[in-house]
Formats: sequence, structure tokens, C-alpha cells
Amino acid sequence: MTSQLTTALDWIGRYLSISDVSQRVRRADLDRKDRLMIELDGPEGGAWFRVTAAVLRELAPADERELPLAAWYTSATEDTRLVSWRPGRRMVVELPREGGSEFWKGLRPKRLAEAARRHDLAQALCDGAEGGFAIPALLGVDCDRSALKLTGVVGFEPRVRVSDESDFEQIGRALRRLQDGQERLSKPLADLLPTHTAEDELAVLAERGRRCVIALGQQPQGYSKTLERLRNVAPRPTVPVPCHRDLHDGQVLLGTGAPTLMDLDLLCLADPLLDVANLLAHLALRRLQGLAEATPDGVRACGDALLTGLDRDVLPDYLPRLRFYQATALLRLSALYALRPRWQALTADLIRLAERCTDEVVPASA
Repeated sequence: MTSQLTTALDWIGRYLSISDVSQRVRRADLDRKDRLMIELDGPEGGAWFRVTAAVLRELAPADERELPLAAWYTSATEDTRLVSWRPGRRMVVELPREGGSEFWKGLRPKRLAEAARRHDLAQALCDGAEGGFAIPALLGVDCDRSALKLTGVVGFEPRVRVSDESDFEQIGRALRRLQDGQERLSKPLADLLPTHTAEDELAVLAERGRRCVIALGQQPQGYSKTLERLRNVAPRPTVPVPCHRDLHDGQVLLGTGAPTLMDLDLLCLADPLLDVANLLAHLALRRLQGLAEATPDGVRACGDALLTGLDRDVLPDYLPRLRFYQATALLRLSALYALRPRWQALTADLIRLAERCTDEVVPASA
């Protein structure tokens, strides 16, 4: 039986009169109504398509109804550049300014205040911490356009070579400063941030598996078995710390000063090893993709340096806990990339890596 994703790509290929449409898929996912959404790469920033009830529709910012910034962007008279857009979720627009650029991050109105609050909180957690992250300055909150106005940041994403291990040790140290930021606040973090638990992480995996079933007709081979194993070895709760919750190499910019941490929308309290495990999983992914100049030796060296900088190896159950969160991150990546045809071949490798990590996890009841 042909999957919904395959059928949709066939329709898009006919609509655009191109034969290699599957290799141009940047991302595919379901929206909040379980409609299939597909983004294609393109010479002018790509294009979005929505598939529902056997109807294919190409989307444009002028069609956006949930992000007020889109209405402003489509009618703006000043010079602007659309950096990114996920229909119904967020839009980022660059505006040239004297001496640099501003970036306006448009969100759904009900999410704006919380996003601004978490950004300010991340700034407070990092301010004054020697060796900590820099956070893009929040220049203002535009309630009418439902947008955060952020200063532009100059830098480059980390590369994953043996010669870059010092960059990852610096990132690890900065992450530890973020985790230790409670001392710079006057109010307990438990009153300020939600908590993300191992059970929440497993729930994310279950949801990702469900989306694969809708879009592909099935989960990737081995996905459900590995998820079930992880349910049986979930670590005991530990004292949670501030976490980014989506830390990967694309969220960090390096330059002449402190590393800059981007996109703080998911800031929460979680296991001290959640973020570092997610970043380690992405280093493995970059090697499989052949991106970020990643090599096997580079992944090992940069990963070891990252853990050295974090300096958390005295935590109880350190290695099993680290491997659990590496496994959940790898399994989540397998579900995400199963929906991206150019990378589907990596799904089996990601699941194998998740299985190896799971092999090193000791059951919490042991």
C-alpha cells in the first residue's frame, strides 16, 4: 500500500513538473490536525505544501492565519528577508539595521508571553557566569505582531573534527554554567519552569511513532521494540536543572567570545544529562549525514570533550542515565528522518545506535 507521504510527493512532483521532488524535502510532519505538511528546498527559500482529504495545497505566508507577523511581513514596505517559516508555528524575519540586523520571531499569540519569559530567564541564568553562554539580546516584544525582537548574532555552527574538540569542551562548560544558574536567581526554579521527565521523553517518542504510522503507514523497523525496552529501563528521577531541551549543533554559534545559545522556547527543568545526550546524538547524526565535516574520530573526540566540559560524571548512575537519553534522542531522530526521503536510509543506523545505547542502561529497579 502506498503511503500518504509517497502519494503526496507524487502529487507535488506532478504539480511542479519535477522528477526529484523526494530529494528536495527539507522536512515533513503532521500539524495539530494530523494533516501532512511538507517543506521543500528551493532557490528562493523553498515552499510548503499541505495535504488533506486528497487535496494538495501550496502555502504562502499570505495564507497564514495563526501568526500575526505573517500579515505584517506580506505587506511590509521596508527591506525584509524571510529566514524561516513553519506554518501555524513560527516565522523568523530579518530586518537590516545600522550596524547589524534584527530578527523578529513570530509566534502564536498564546505562546508569546511565555516565550519572552523563558528567554529572559535564560538570560538571567547565564548573566555573570564566567564561561557561560551568551544569549541573543531581547530588544522588545511586539504584541500586535506577536513577535520577539532579537539582536542578530555573528558566528558559525560547530564543526565535528578532532581539531575542534576545544570548542565542544567550551560548550560543555557553558552548559554546566546554565545548569548551575539557580544561584543567580532570587526565586526557586521549580516556580519558574516546567519539568520534563523521562516519562515525558518517552511520551514524545510514542507521539513520533504515531506520526510515522499516519504518514508512512508504519513505524521504522525496530522502533517500537526499542521504545518498549526504554520504557523498562527509564532512570529514577534526579534533581532537575535548567535545560534547553533541543540542544544540537545548529543551536550554538561560535565566534571570538562565548558560544551563543539560540532558541530558548523549550527551556525547562530536566535531568542534567538530557541536553548533552541530545547533542551527542546529533554528532552521530552529522557523521552519518556527512555534514559538519564530521568523522568517526571527530565525533569521539568532540563528544569526550563535551562531557569533560560538563563535568557531571560523579552523578549517580551517570553512564546508564547518559545512555538512556542518548537512546531516546537517537530514536526520536530516526522517526524525524524517516519522513525525509533523502535521509531515510539513515533510519536503520540511528535505531541501531539507539539499541546499543539501550544495551548499556541498567533497569531502574536493579
